[in-house]
Amino acid sequence: MAAFRTTERTETTGSRIAYAELDAWLCKAFQQAGMRAPEATVTAQVLADADLRGVFSHGSVRFPDYAQLVRQGRWKAGAEPELLFRSGALVLLEGGHGVGPYLAMKAMEEALRIAEVQGAAWVWVRNGGHFGPAAAFSTRAAREGFIGLAFTNSSPAMAAWGGRRAVLGANPWSIAIPRSSTAWPLVLDIANTVVARGRVKAAAARGEALEAGWAIDEEGRTTTDPVAALMGSLLPVGGHKGYAIAFMIEALVGAVSGSAMSLAVGAPVAGAGGHQGLGQVFAAIKLSALLSLDDMEARIEQLIQSVRSSGDAATTQEILVPGEREARVAEEQMRLGIDLPTEVRAAIVRGAELVGLTPPAACTVG
Repeated sequence: MAAFRTTERTETTGSRIAYAELDAWLCKAFQQAGMRAPEATVTAQVLADADLRGVFSHGSVRFPDYAQLVRQGRWKAGAEPELLFRSGALVLLEGGHGVGPYLAMKAMEEALRIAEVQGAAWVWVRNGGHFGPAAAFSTRAAREGFIGLAFTNSSPAMAAWGGRRAVLGANPWSIAIPRSSTAWPLVLDIANTVVARGRVKAAAARGEALEAGWAIDEEGRTTTDPVAALMGSLLPVGGHKGYAIAFMIEALVGAVSGSAMSLAVGAPVAGAGGHQGLGQVFAAIKLSALLSLDDMEARIEQLIQSVRSSGDAATTQEILVPGEREARVAEEQMRLGIDLPTEVRAAIVRGAELVGLTPPAACTVG
């Protein structure tokens, strides 16, 4: 097998689809699968935005599984978040096993509403669902002039440090900080495994090998076989440090919210059985309560320039800041159309057949 590339740029056919067309098709398809219009609108936008930014492992490739989660009742269409507890700027919502991205966006919007008055807010969700890329929610806050944070647990993918059985999720998290009114925000969106599980699935679908040091098999042996990795465990980023971060996020979102934890967390795939029961927390911090937005912008730009100037003038290596690569891809693909990888187009075609729709023309070319 060929080695799996570390970027999200995967095999394409040169057939592009406009962002608006993909977003509209996904919205229609999710309603066909059983979502209400508001749920379908948010979920479609979250996935289309991921594709626009080149994060294809968390974009419309998820459509077939998300559609099946609704059709099988593992996601309860129509479930609205219910207030369980509020004390000042702290909130706990019951998600009722509803549509993952919709519940998450509602929670972040609640955090923004409270933070506008209180200066900051933390909103937990009990019994949520897979919400796609965490950056979708942190950047929602950043675009409003807030620092945004999003954390979630996920189905087991990582062994404990020193163990060999997957007992913790990749437990991704994201922080977004506004940069200016005209620039994309600074965005960190990472899993605590060396590689996201979605990218391992993509490698398995293409028959490509993983890089050494990414995973172990069921016997605890290092492997570059993505199928063996999915049966075994992904390794934590930074060794014991990544494991410790994943554990603390499991405690922060799973234990604190009263949601499923560790082996009890359900997978976001068709046929896995049972609800996912994820725990999540979303935070918003009002920047203008700390300093003026003009001062913030100037200080962020000062930081960026300090980092950029640290490079070696003798090389052509460009220094990027978090979220910059995705922002550039998004700007290019908004102009030219989204160049969907082969496996993403195939997933859309499968999903279209599942819900009885004609797939977008760009997904059937080649």
